[in-house]
Amino acid sequence: MKTETTARCSRQFSWLATALLGLLIIQIIGCAAPPQISPEGSASMKQQALSFAPPPGKAGLYIIRPYHFFKDTVYNGSDFLSNISLDYQQFGSVNTNSYLFALVPPGKHILGSSIPDIFASDSKGGNFTAEAGKNYYFTVTVSVARGLQFVPISETNGQTYVRQFKLSGDNRFELQNPSEQTQ
Repeated sequence: MKTETTARCSRQFSWLATALLGLLIIQIIGCAAPPQISPEGSASMKQQALSFAPPPGKAGLYIIRPYHFFKDTVYNGSDFLSNISLDYQQFGSVNTNSYLFALVPPGKHILGSSIPDIFASDSKGGNFTAEAGKNYYFTVTVSVARGLQFVPISETNGQTYVRQFKLSGDNRFELQNPSEQTQ
């Protein structure tokens, strides 16, 4: 009798384990969203960004989205486009291993999220004061707990990322007046 009960429990456990494994696989496959990819920036904008030399009266701004396994804590966090604002206006979006570039006037600026969503609700804005002729580099990470976070990084690290990553074409500065960027 005891052997029969043990065998029945073992079959029930096997069935339950198989069902749970199947549900887990369905959850993983079903929730995997296709990556959101921003278009690549224009050749002239990329040339200006890679020169690392802002024109007189302007400062260079680089928002870089490297992938950080422990910092990007959103499920499929690397696939999400991060929508960035500059001075409370849409700047553009970046996904993993890409960056935004703009020439900005000297003065105080605020970085944040351009869309109200659960990931941006507690966004840690990057406040900075730009000086003409200088470049400013920030990395952005996405976290459910902390929203978007902007971290200033060194010029050396910033230039290394920019040389390796793709320029995002989802950039309002490129769309407004691309010829102004190359002057």
